[in-house]
Amino acid sequence: MFNSSVILFIIILFIDLSLGLLVLIKGSGAKANRTFFVLAMLFFVWIGASFLEDEIVNPAVIDLLLKIDYTSAFFAIFYFSVFCFDLAEFKIRNSIMFKIAKVLFFSVPAIFGLLVIFTNSIVVGFEILPGGINPILGRGEPLYDLFIVLYMILGLAFLARRYRTTTSEKKAQIFYVILGLFIFLLIAILTNVVLVDLIKNSRNYTLYSRFGIFSSIFFILFSGYSIVKHRLLNLKVIATEVLSLGILIFSLLQVLNSQTSLELIFNGIIFLALLVLIIMLVRSVENEVKRKNQLQKLTDSLAETNDKLRVINAKLERIDATKTDFIYIASHQLHKVPTPIKGYLSMLLEGSYGKLSKEQRRVLENIKLANDRQINLVDDLLNVSRMEYGKVKLDFKEQQLEDVCQEIYDTVRPVAEEKGLKFTYEKPKAALPKLILDKGKIFEAIFNFVDNAVKYTSKGRINLKIETDINSHCELSEGDDGSRGLLSGPVIRVTVADTGVGIAKESLPFLFAKFSRNDKANLNIEGTGLGLYVVKLMIEAHGGRTWAESDGEGEGSRFIIEIPTKQPENVVVKE
Repeated sequence: MFNSSVILFIIILFIDLSLGLLVLIKGSGAKANRTFFVLAMLFFVWIGASFLEDEIVNPAVIDLLLKIDYTSAFFAIFYFSVFCFDLAEFKIRNSIMFKIAKVLFFSVPAIFGLLVIFTNSIVVGFEILPGGINPILGRGEPLYDLFIVLYMILGLAFLARRYRTTTSEKKAQIFYVILGLFIFLLIAILTNVVLVDLIKNSRNYTLYSRFGIFSSIFFILFSGYSIVKHRLLNLKVIATEVLSLGILIFSLLQVLNSQTSLELIFNGIIFLALLVLIIMLVRSVENEVKRKNQLQKLTDSLAETNDKLRVINAKLERIDATKTDFIYIASHQLHKVPTPIKGYLSMLLEGSYGKLSKEQRRVLENIKLANDRQINLVDDLLNVSRMEYGKVKLDFKEQQLEDVCQEIYDTVRPVAEEKGLKFTYEKPKAALPKLILDKGKIFEAIFNFVDNAVKYTSKGRINLKIETDINSHCELSEGDDGSRGLLSGPVIRVTVADTGVGIAKESLPFLFAKFSRNDKANLNIEGTGLGLYVVKLMIEAHGGRTWAESDGEGEGSRFIIEIPTKQPENVVVKE
């Protein structure tokens, strides 16, 4: 029957071996993982040799184990410094001095290994005591201890240098490595130096004296955890695999200890069943962790994207506000120039400064036409900037919409007939209810549709129509601020239909955007592309909506306005 010291020894070796293998298998591409595996195996050999040298009675075997003990201990400390070197991601400079230092760094362990194995300069022999053996050391042992301390300090120096300039995640890795080393050294010093006299008088001296070597597992555990937690592996997967491996080993021992054929078959079946179940369990846990990691990465990516979008949106809002301010100020300044020019040109054409020849009149009329276009452009820019800047105050009063449309019809009909177009006006037979409107803005909106119909129709007809008793329940278009609304309830609809050039279906969604025009019309009609956008803002200010329809290019178009019969909220009606 195993005593507590043997059981603890087996458990520690099992944990050391399992953790070293798992770190290697899961992250063989990383230098720190490979170094950690070698370090774990050296500790495995050192712990095994240190334990067995007190259990074996054959002097030759004890001597061999003692040499393995001291050799593996030196190499373990050496590989500790290498592990710290790799963990700190320290890069060796490509110079002669660094190359020489590297050669010396790797040569010293081999030299001391040879001295321990083939000479008596480090280990001379041993004496057998009641609780185990006591090594007899040679003259070179102080130098041996000195280099062990130097390698340990060198490794800690690598970590300390990296700790000052690295990320929080790397700092956590370094912290766990140092914490494990501190616990290991603290227990070893307490049991082997400070409390050695007290332990010698204890009945459990054999167990207590081994706490020094057993405590090395704390360094292995914390160093492995630093890699597991903060770099390559998942602790949940590690725990599952270690536990599963332990169960399999126990089951295999049961198979090997079977006394009869029936017992062998029974234990063998149990082992195979456990093997299948454990493989399924481990894969399930790995898949779960993988999906969780993918979900976390996706969540982090979305959060990062949202943050970037918020920053971009804020910048765009600032740019848009700056643009609006610029247009508002620039438009005011631009308006100062063509307005007096228009006055002087009118006076010249009226003969206020003398009679003009035909050529002079033709030139002045062309100048006046260009100046009027400039004024219209500035007016459009001012309308947009005022609406967006919130400086437009609507003059709401009770109005008859059919009277507004009649005025537009009477104004445009001569121009349309002069162009050879048939212009009709369909108004409802019964009088419409009075609406709360800004007559000037509604007139401008409907007039824009009718004027565009005349411009973009070469032949055929134009129809202005008002409909009532219409219930609308539809989603309003998205505004510049990203908000959306819902127009519902009874509305009055105004439709301007023509047989003109029509609109391509792919152009319809962008027709009411800023600086958008039906450029496929090919009629060489000049415009700013702001008219329809201004109309949209005006109608939405009345709580209504506007849109366009067309069966395609060459099939004419229909521009539609819907205005609710219910008075909009927050409207100040002037008597």
